[in-house]
Amino acid sequence: MIDNGEDNVTEQTNHIIIPSYAAWFDYNSIHVIERRALPEFFNGKNKSKTPE
Repeated sequence: MIDNGEDNVTEQTNHIIIPSYAAWFDYNSIHVIERRALPEFFNGKNKSKTPE
């Protein structure tokens, strides 16, 4: 069975506002800034911390 993640999606009731100083942020992808700031989510050492 392939998990496409759609069962984890919750309809938002409010708009998500990204501040202008975070113009690099993209809700649909992971930026290198996030990888550098939060390496524990990308090194595969902790099963409870994943990029998803």
